[in-house]
Formats: sequence, structure tokens, C-alpha cells
Amino acid sequence: MVFLVTPSLTLIKRKAPSANRNALWPHIRDFETSATRVKCQLASGTRSRGSQLVSMSLSQLTAKRRHMDPEDSTSSFLTTEPDDLTELHQLSRLATEHHSRRTDTGFVIRASRLPGCVPLPASKTGHRSWVWDQGIYLGQLNDHNEVLKHWLCKTCYEGDVRHPLSTYLLCTEKTTTKVIDHLEEFHQFDRLGSKLLPAVSKKRKQASLEAWGLQQQAHHTVFDEEGWRSTYCRWVVSSGISLRQATSDELKALLCFQNPRVKGLIPQSHTTTGAWIMNEYATQQRSIIESIASAKGKVTISFDGWKANNDVLDLLGVVVHYLGDDYKLHNVVLAMRDTLGSHTGANIADHLFDVLKDYQISGSQIAFFAADNATNNDKALQLLSERVTLDPVTSRLRCAGHIFNLVCTAILFGVDEDALEDAQYDFSRQHQQRDNSTSSTHTITSFETILAHGSEEQQHRAWQLKGPVGKLHNLVTHIKANNSRIAVFESKQTEVIVEGDETSHQKILRLVTNGGIRWNSTYLMIDRALHLRDALMLYQSHEEGNIHQDSLLDRDDWEELVHLKDLLAPIYEVSMQVQSIGTAAGALHNTLTSMDYLLHHLETRRSQPGSKHFMASLNVGWLKLRKYYQITDLNPSYIMAVFLNPHYRHLWFEDHWEPAFVNFALTIIDQQYAAAKRLYNIDAPERSSTPPQARHKELSGFAAYNKKRSYRQSTNTTYDELTKYKGIADPPDSQDPLDWWISHQEHYPVLKHLAFALLAAPASTAADERLFSIAGNVVNQERPHTQQPLAQAVQCLRSWHSEGLI
Repeated sequence: MVFLVTPSLTLIKRKAPSANRNALWPHIRDFETSATRVKCQLASGTRSRGSQLVSMSLSQLTAKRRHMDPEDSTSSFLTTEPDDLTELHQLSRLATEHHSRRTDTGFVIRASRLPGCVPLPASKTGHRSWVWDQGIYLGQLNDHNEVLKHWLCKTCYEGDVRHPLSTYLLCTEKTTTKVIDHLEEFHQFDRLGSKLLPAVSKKRKQASLEAWGLQQQAHHTVFDEEGWRSTYCRWVVSSGISLRQATSDELKALLCFQNPRVKGLIPQSHTTTGAWIMNEYATQQRSIIESIASAKGKVTISFDGWKANNDVLDLLGVVVHYLGDDYKLHNVVLAMRDTLGSHTGANIADHLFDVLKDYQISGSQIAFFAADNATNNDKALQLLSERVTLDPVTSRLRCAGHIFNLVCTAILFGVDEDALEDAQYDFSRQHQQRDNSTSSTHTITSFETILAHGSEEQQHRAWQLKGPVGKLHNLVTHIKANNSRIAVFESKQTEVIVEGDETSHQKILRLVTNGGIRWNSTYLMIDRALHLRDALMLYQSHEEGNIHQDSLLDRDDWEELVHLKDLLAPIYEVSMQVQSIGTAAGALHNTLTSMDYLLHHLETRRSQPGSKHFMASLNVGWLKLRKYYQITDLNPSYIMAVFLNPHYRHLWFEDHWEPAFVNFALTIIDQQYAAAKRLYNIDAPERSSTPPQARHKELSGFAAYNKKRSYRQSTNTTYDELTKYKGIADPPDSQDPLDWWISHQEHYPVLKHLAFALLAAPASTAADERLFSIAGNVVNQERPHTQQPLAQAVQCLRSWHSEGLI
């Protein structure tokens, strides 16, 4: 038999009041009797060191009992010997028997996980701190056998945590600060007990501290009313909300919540907000004037017209493009003028002149005017040249995105199946080549008119005449007419997915409907339809009786759609590039290279077989592209922009043009350089050295077409700035051409001026189109009373803020 001595009696002795000690004597006597019995049993066998110690200790305990005065109310071995039984157990060197015990709340303390922990009686006053809602109240023996109050984190104990026990079993004898730190660090509580969002807790904690510091600082500073008003206006113009929403009662309540000092600043009427915006526009205009005046090179002005969605305003958008004094490329909105429905060249010229005057831009600061290919824009520049110093021909840039749109529109919609013979001719016989772009333009215009004003039957018939593209449009329109047809089509997709192989699409896709004659949406419609070809064929078979027979796609139609997609894919690629804003892909040097690449692509495809309708469509598209490609010869800036791209230089022309045209390009380059030397009055000295060798990398696609095929080193050992630039090593493919010129400008005092102007000029007027797209959220049917001055101020301020100029 093993006698177990537990600390429980020691606890009883510690906590026994003197008044009750006589009541405890019977229990002690029983304990002594049991101990004596154990002693006798131990004596009958072989004694171990532990049993001897137990016997000796029990004898000492009995002796203490006999020498104690039971009537003494001031002393007792129960209070003066607090650790006797614990010592007995330690001296016995007997193994401890583990037991599970429960706290007053029912929590089980498992000694295997919580060594040394014991339950504690409930607090008489209760736990008032919020931390006890997240933890367990228990005790733990320290090295001196003292029981200290501890807090155990319930979340960590019950969860699968990897941090040590000491991080979530914390002493609370004096303070709960460590407990709060634990809950804040590991469980996203703030110090007041509120639960934070786990995903943003750390950031919110830092933000809260910063906000608290700023709040304290604000209490000790004078409130900046002008700054608050400027920030308020910035929020209104950037968010695109209406002026009435910006002065709503709900917004006022939000802004004034625990912030009474702004109550008198919030405008009470939408007219006040409008007046603030107009005043902010007039004030900040000076900053834009100074930024344009300090540009590193000449600027480019792009403009375009737009009929507002409210059917009231007819606006002319004006954007300036330039390299700022911080060497950042800026695309800044200058104006949105109301043309009052007049699109004549004279009216456009008047508005452009007023904008230049408002921003103090002289003719000598302007490199180019960029616009689409409408003839009224040509007329506007001719009239403007009478009032501003500019050459209406060499200063005229044509939007590359608009050119590619015209080409693809001609391919897709320029030929009707009942007029194929008029659209065809033999490319191989030069004397038969004629420009029938006028007839294709007439066909497209008539098609647009039917789509805008024709009946449903007329529109159906008009699309039917456009070949497989028109049939596909009618089929997609039929499917998307109601939800039941969409459900049937999705069921056909499910059949294809179940029966298809691993290469087929594995999810339900929606069909894309082309928007009128927007060619890019038509390309996307074809691309999606080819992905869903099997499902569309199953749908046709299922609904054959409900679909017009002339709208059913057969095998030949699908084959032509495949060819059409392959034909349009490169055009879609380069059109997306030239319409990018603020990047090298959207710069002027990509206009000529993109057109050359697409001409090569169309001519290569012309040598391959195709249906009569496909070849006719290809012919009219080729004619349209060739027309505008030849127009670029009128402006030497297209050639100079390609040359000033350090990735291309003069070697691009040698790789892609015939020798006669290469000589033409080199002559243009020499003339432009000589004119620049005279303009900037710089006599660049000749230098004698050997230009470094260039590196060569093989690329693919459009980049491979424009990459120099070989490096031809100049044999001239004495060369000026122009010759030096021709012999440079190829920069890394990833380096932006404009960045290269910024880092090497000290070596090219003449060419840098041309580079900063030409490489900052856009290839398209996409910035104007984006302006109208954003303005459409403000000037629309829901805000029919928005007037031109306010619409202009809102869009200008939004642009100036986004460009970081104010």
C-alpha cells in the first residue's frame, strides 16, 4: 500500500481560522491513526528510504501534536507550519498521481497540459474586467509553493496554437496589462475590448494610433478652413457624385459626427458646392499654366468631339501631352467646350484658339495637333494657322486608333454579299488598282443608318448581308432574347463539357454581343463564339425551326469566321497598344511601325485562299489602310519618331523598307536634325571615337517584326551627334525609350529636344475618348441640367488631381 500525501491538507491548514481549529482536531486524529496503521504495515516488510522518511516524519508530526496546547488561541501548527505535508510528499520521493479537477465555472484543469495549476474559489466581488470573458480564472504554484492567480486564454487553450503556454497562461496578481497585450496581438481586440476585423487588424491598429496622434495635433492647431474646402471639392470631382448628393443631410450628419467644428463649413445648398468647384478651378488653373510653360519639350494638343449623354451638350474635349519638368509624362485635360452643335472647321478653330489663349500656350510651344481623320479637323488647323504660328500639314497627327477602327470596320461591314463584284479587283495588276474606299464608306454609312433607325426586320436583313459575321450576330441576338433560350444554350454547353476532352472549356460562358459597328466588340464576339462552337451547333439543331434559315451557320461560315479572327487578331493587338495612355506603346513612334506591320500582315493573308466574301472584305480593308499609310509621308515626324526610338533608329527602315524608301527616310532624318540645330542654336562639335557594339536579341510577334535584324556599324570614325546616336548599342528591350533619352540627354544637346517632343506625343486620341467616358458619368440623362462650365471644371480638376499637378 502506498500512502499519498497531497497538498490539500496544507491548503486547509493555511486557510483554517483560529476559531475553528478545535473542530479540525478530530480530522487530524483520524489522519494520525491512518498514518500509524500505514507505519505498521510498512514495518512488516522491507523498508525503503522513502518509507523510513515517511515513518520518521509521521513521528515528528505526532510529537508536535502532543506538545501543542489545544487551548492556545494564538498559535497552532496549522498556521505556523504551512508546508509540512508538502514537504513530506517531496521528501518521500513518491510519484505524483494526476487528477482532473474543475473550476467553479466547470472548466477541467488537466495536469498534463496545465502542470501546477489548481482551481480557485470564485471571487466574492466578481471579475469586472472584460478580459475575463475571454479567459479562465485559476491558480498556479510557483517555486515557493505559493498559489498565484492566473488568466488562461480560452481561445488559445482550446485551439490549435503553436506558441508556448507562457504566452497564454498569464499572472494577474497585480495587473491585467499582459492579458490585454495578448488579446490585442493574437486575437485582434482593441484595448477597450472591441473585436477588430482580422484582415485589417494590424493596419487598423497602426492607423488608429496615427489618427489619435493627428487628432491630438489638430486640437492644438488652428483649423484650416481653406484646406478643408479644397479637400471637399477634390472629393466631389473625383467621386463623380451629384452636387445634391454632396450636400445631403446624411452626408452632413456623417461629417459632423463628433466633429462639430465642420458644421458651419459644409455647404447647405448644391449651388454653393458648384460655386466652390468653379472657384477652385479658376484658382488652380495658374498651376497648370506654369507646369506647361516648364515642359522639357514641345507639347502636343489632342482634341475630339462628343455628344453628351444628356442630349443637350455637344462638347469639344482638349487634352495636352508633354514631358514635365519632373521628367514625368503628363496627359492633362484643358477644356470641354460647348460647340452648340456646330462641327465646322471654323468653329473648332475658334474654340482651340480660346483654349490656347486661356493657358498662355504660344505656337512656338506646340509640336503637334492630334485628332481623328475627319476633314473638318484639317480645315480647323488651316484656319488656326492664320492666328497661331504652325504648319497645318507637318503639325497634323492622325489618330492611329481611329485609322485601325476604319480599317476593321471596312473589313467587317464594308461589303454586302449582293455587291461582291464591286468590292473585288486583282491586286497583282497595278493598273487596275483603284481606291474604292468611297463606296465602302457609303456602304458602312447606310448600314449605320439602318441600325440606328430601321425596324427589327430591316436590321435583321442588314446583318444578314454581312456574311458569316452578320449570321453570327443574328444567332447571338436570338439566343439572348429571353432567359429560356439562354437556359437552353447553357444546357448545350453542359453537354459539351460532359462529353468533351480536357482541352475544352470547363465552365459555362456567356455569349458576347457586338455593339453596332464597334469592330473590337465584333472581334470579341467572334472569339467567344469559336470557343462555344460545339454548343452553338447543338443549339442550332435544337432550335432549327425557330431560327431564320438565312441565319444558320454552316461549315463554310465557321471556316470563314476562323480566318476572320486570324485576320483581325494582329489589328486588335496593335490597336490596344496605340490606345494606351502614358506608356511607350501608346507613343507616336508606334504609329508608323504598327501600320507597316499590319500592311505586311494583310498582304501576306491576301496570297492565301479564302471565300469570295472574305477576300472582298480583305481588299477593302487593305485599301483603307494603304490610304492612310501614304498620308504619313506628308508629315516627317512619323519617320523621325521611329528613328528617335533607341530600339529602332535608322536600322528599322533598312530592315523593312526598300532601298529607295530607306534613302528617303535618311534624308528626312538629316533635314530634321539640321532644322533642330538651327532652332536651338547649337553647333554640336564633332567627336572622334568608336561607337560600341550593339546587342542582339530574338523576339516574337509584333516586337520581333520591329526589332533590328542585324547591326551595321558606321565606318565613319569622325561623327557628329547624329552619327553618334546611330552607332549606339541596343538598350535593354524592357527600357522605355523616353527613359533612355532622359538618362542620356547630356550627350545629345540637339536630339534630346526632338526626342522629348516626339516621344511624348501620343499615337492616338485615347485620352480624349477616356475623358468623354468619365464625363458620361456626370453629364447624362439623370443630370440633364448640368451646364458646360461646371462640367468642364469638374473634369479638369479631376484630371489635374490624378496627374499630381495640384
